[in-house]
Amino acid sequence: MSLSGRLSRTDRQPLGTLEQVQETLTHFFPDTRFVKITRPPLGTEDLKWPWWLRAWLFFFSEEVEYPHWHGSYEGDQFAIVFYLGPHPLVKVVRVTLYGGTPAAAPLFDALTRQTGWNLRYY
Repeated sequence: MSLSGRLSRTDRQPLGTLEQVQETLTHFFPDTRFVKITRPPLGTEDLKWPWWLRAWLFFFSEEVEYPHWHGSYEGDQFAIVFYLGPHPLVKVVRVTLYGGTPAAAPLFDALTRQTGWNLRYY
């Protein structure tokens, strides 16, 4: 089971440069590993999706642009995936939280309190 959300600023300004955002996330989530993903996984273009799944993905999933930056963090009771996008200025960080969400709350609370960033789950 997972929980998805977005980190952003309430004034809709960028969170910072790619390097600044990575540094900020690493400060609150130590040992976060960032990787540049240059293309979709091999073979995904060749998959034959049923029409209903393609429709569902079209309406309910967010587009992933390539290349993009992807960060991962593992806590004791949870794991987090950060999607920073492909642009040098990061406007939004998509967050997917797996596992014990209450254990991650203090880290996200500290992040939002000290940076002024806003976290909204959807």
